[in-house]
Amino acid sequence: MRLYINFVLILLGTIQGCQSGNKQVVHTGVELQDSTIKISVIPLKNFKQDTLEYLKENFVINKQSYINKPFKVLLDSLKLPIFKYYNGVPSYDSRTDDVPAIYLNIFSDVPEKMKNGTNPGILLISFNRLIPADSAYGLIKVTHLKWKRDAVKFYQNRLVKNIQMAGSDKKK
Repeated sequence: MRLYINFVLILLGTIQGCQSGNKQVVHTGVELQDSTIKISVIPLKNFKQDTLEYLKENFVINKQSYINKPFKVLLDSLKLPIFKYYNGVPSYDSRTDDVPAIYLNIFSDVPEKMKNGTNPGILLISFNRLIPADSAYGLIKVTHLKWKRDAVKFYQNRLVKNIQMAGSDKKK
């Protein structure tokens, strides 16, 4: 019996030691199942304050760094304020369709930029799972499309499927 108890204690110690050694540091500060995920982002100043190039390089071209990771990883890496967000629904003005994505407006003058044919700097973030329409539109009633704490809490743990730049690319 004593041998059996010693064996169980050794086995438990081994299992606990293996579990504590599982922490992986990838390289921004999000905890995901005992792993800290950090993604290197090229600072905006390296793009001579060109926000569109910053967004394209760090998030669209480098999207593989964020795919299948919680949206919070991207949010922590962004280092820019989000002016507004919109639900990315498959059909225009449909409030009954489940939501596959969201649009993040980085600039406040998006309508003017689109009217002038310049890229409005909108990131389109698709998620791995559809978001029920009633939840997504219910949140909009609370946030009024402003990127607030409620929106962050609602979206932060959703897994990213794809990242694109939405809008015109005619001129900067």
